[in-house]
Amino acid sequence: MKKLSVMAALALSAAMVACGNGGSKEASDLKTKSDTVSYYLGRIQAVEAKKQLTADPNVKFNMDIYLAAFEKSSKMQESELMQTVQKLGEENSKADEKRKNEIANEQTGLVNGVMVASSLKEMSAFSGDSLSFDKFLAGFKEVMLAKENPDLTKENAYIDSYMKVIQEKENAMRSSQGVDNVAAGEEFLKKEMAADPSIKKTASGLAYKVIKAGKGAKLQESQVARVHYEGKLIDGSVFDSSRQRGEAEEFSPAQVIPGFKEGLLMMNPGSVYRFYIPGNLGYGEMGIPGGPIGPNEMLVFEVELLEIK
Repeated sequence: MKKLSVMAALALSAAMVACGNGGSKEASDLKTKSDTVSYYLGRIQAVEAKKQLTADPNVKFNMDIYLAAFEKSSKMQESELMQTVQKLGEENSKADEKRKNEIANEQTGLVNGVMVASSLKEMSAFSGDSLSFDKFLAGFKEVMLAKENPDLTKENAYIDSYMKVIQEKENAMRSSQGVDNVAAGEEFLKKEMAADPSIKKTASGLAYKVIKAGKGAKLQESQVARVHYEGKLIDGSVFDSSRQRGEAEEFSPAQVIPGFKEGLLMMNPGSVYRFYIPGNLGYGEMGIPGGPIGPNEMLVFEVELLEIK
C-alpha cells in the first residue's frame, strides 16, 4: 500500500550530505530546469548511495555490475523486475561465493533503480516538471565513478530551493483537499445516520454501529487484539483488508489510529462493529502521502474481534 511520496523523495535528496573535495563538472546539456533538477538529484544521491553500498562487510561492492543493473531497471516493468529478482535469488542458492556477490550487487542495482525511476515519475506528475531518469543517471554515475566526492554545495542549495517551492505547492493542495474531505465526510455520515438510527456517535466524533454483539470482557489497552477488518473510503473503495489477504492481524490498541483504537476498546470477543472515523481521528491533515488516503479523509472500517490475547 505504501510508496515513496513526492516530499519523501525530495526530503531524502535534500538531506543527503555532500562532502569531500574536487570540483563539480557541470553537464553541458542542461538546457531546462527539469534537466538540471534531475542531474543534481543524481549527483546528490550518489554520495549517499556510495556510503550505503560500501557499508555491508558481507558484500564486496562491484560498481560495474551495480550501475549496469541500476540503468537496466529503469526500462523494466514491475512484473519483469520481480521475476528477474526472483530468478537471481534462485540462482544464488547454487552459486559460488564470487557469483553470490555479483548477484547481490545486481539485485541491489535493480531495486534501487526502480525506486528512483518511480520517484522521478511521481515527482514529475506532481510538480509538472518532466524529470529525466537519463539526466539523473548521468549525474549519479559521474559521482559514483569519481575517486573523491565532489563539493555539492551548489547542487544542495538548488534542490533545497526547488523543494521549498514544491512543498508550498503540496501544502496548499493538501489544505484545500483537507477542507473538501472534511465536508464530504460530514455529509456522508449525516446521510448514513439518517438512514440507520442504530449508528451512534461518541463525544470524540467517532461514529459506530454494532453489527454483531460479542461476549465477555471488553478489550483493554494493555492487551493484544486478533482481528479481521476491512477499510474503505466513503466512495466504497477498499484500501486495506485482512479478509482479502486471508490472514487475521494482531496488534494492541496503541498501534492503530485514534478512531480505530477508541472503537476497539468498545469491543469484546466475537463482536463485529463498523467504525466511521473522521479525518482528525484517522490520518489527519497529512493523510498518507503518495497513498490511498487523502488529508482529513473519513474512513469506514468493518472490524471483527476474533480473540483477545
